[in-house]
Amino acid sequence: MAIILREYQIDLYNKINESKSKRNCIQSSTGSGKTIIFSYLANNYKGRVLILVNRKELLEQTAKNITKSISLITSKTKIIGSGDVLIGMVESVNNRIKKGVFNLDNIDLIIVDEVQNLQFTKVFENYNNRLLGFTATPITLKTETYFKCKYCEKKTVEPEICCGVETKKYTLKVSLKRWYGDLIQGVKISKLIELGYLTPVHNLSCDIKNLDKLKVDSSGEFSKKSQDEVFNNLASSKNLLANYKEHCIGKKTM
Repeated sequence: MAIILREYQIDLYNKINESKSKRNCIQSSTGSGKTIIFSYLANNYKGRVLILVNRKELLEQTAKNITKSISLITSKTKIIGSGDVLIGMVESVNNRIKKGVFNLDNIDLIIVDEVQNLQFTKVFENYNNRLLGFTATPITLKTETYFKCKYCEKKTVEPEICCGVETKKYTLKVSLKRWYGDLIQGVKISKLIELGYLTPVHNLSCDIKNLDKLKVDSSGEFSKKSQDEVFNNLASSKNLLANYKEHCIGKKTM
């Protein structure tokens, strides 16, 4: 069954096709039909396409939208098929590349889903054709540390004495642009709500004790230990249940 794109999806599709870059990171909001858009791209691309995913359900979901001949690459795949569109689990693809039973020489386009997960980058280290990475959240929590001299600005990976002083430590957030190039932004969530494709958000908050005990770890997120201390207890569970009964009975609830 042919895919029929919505107007905002057509707009994003056109932006991708009009890009002059070999690599692009495409931000497509949750609920905007990210899988539909890159499946449409694969169906209409003049060349062989490899779609990389990291979850079995994403592989199955994508396969349902492809109208060209398909070959799947999973842990059970022994011989790589000759399909126009290959859909592969990232680790399975990488293992077959390392074993020499598969290469990217005849792949004209690689589409990567959920690129904020950096496990994909090892697959296309030496790939030079078109690469498109899709995500709802085009950021990564990965950081890199380096040292720099305040006088000559020489950078090193280890601390050292330079220009008579010790180099200063800096931490840099790593951008997805390093692997996926310039960002192409899709429709905003507020627009999807306005168009009637997403349910309006109504936020309710309740008093929770001990929030001051939540601690941020090196990744910038609340640590699991501090989350357990604040939320993984009987009082927190009772609070959650009481609010569910007050606000959510009879409604679809996550």
